[in-house]
Amino acid sequence: MLSLQVPKYIDLISADGSGSTKLAIFSRLSDLFFNYDLLEQLFGFGVEKGNFAYSYYDGSYAHALIPMLLGELGLVGLLSYLIFWLFWGVKSPKVFFTVFIPFFILGLSYLPPLNETYFLVAGISMALTRKDDF
Repeated sequence: MLSLQVPKYIDLISADGSGSTKLAIFSRLSDLFFNYDLLEQLFGFGVEKGNFAYSYYDGSYAHALIPMLLGELGLVGLLSYLIFWLFWGVKSPKVFFTVFIPFFILGLSYLPPLNETYFLVAGISMALTRKDDF
């Protein structure tokens, strides 16, 4: 039933100015990724240049979690980031579903990926939900 609604949601997102730029960012991601050197693909461009590397328009800010992480930290950093959160998901599914999933969904639109607040909230949530392990 949900799969029948997907085209309707894509049309709705496309009609929104911000949504259409997000779709453009993700549609250009694979093309842009392979335009860069292997070293840049693996390790990114750093925080300053990385936020602009994968965007809907050259010189524009990416405004989405995955392209920003890929641009800042490269494929190695993106995988490390996701593995970090998956590790916490295995250790504490409650933290995974109450911290990572909402941040990830917000990040599809815009959420700076390296904000230390997310990790602080995850750590506090982990401590509160798993006192017996600490």
